[in-house]
Amino acid sequence: MIGPDEFQSALGGSGATAIAMSVFFGMRRFLRKEKVDAASDDGKIDTIAQLRQSLADERDARKEADARADKFAAERNDAIQQIGELKGKITALEQQVKSLKEVVEKLSTAVHGKEEPTP
Repeated sequence: MIGPDEFQSALGGSGATAIAMSVFFGMRRFLRKEKVDAASDDGKIDTIAQLRQSLADERDARKEADARADKFAAERNDAIQQIGELKGKITALEQQVKSLKEVVEKLSTAVHGKEEPTP
């Protein structure tokens, strides 16, 4: 087997240094790539966390909007019901006014013996 001294003497001093430097820079490049990949993974993890938080916030906002819409619909339905009740009351009052006008006309005719001109 060839030992380090024999290897260095076979390649020469500069050859062994060149191989050592190549190995060193190769390892450095590999480790740097690993750090970049790790940083990229960390960035992706952070992005996913931010997206999940945004999704949760959006879901909360949607729940609030749905609750407001439901409240508005209930208020609208109540208002429609009240309008219907008021229309019914107006109709009843119109009937009473018409009935009272007829009574007034009959009384006026009975008192005066003739109908009074309507203004």
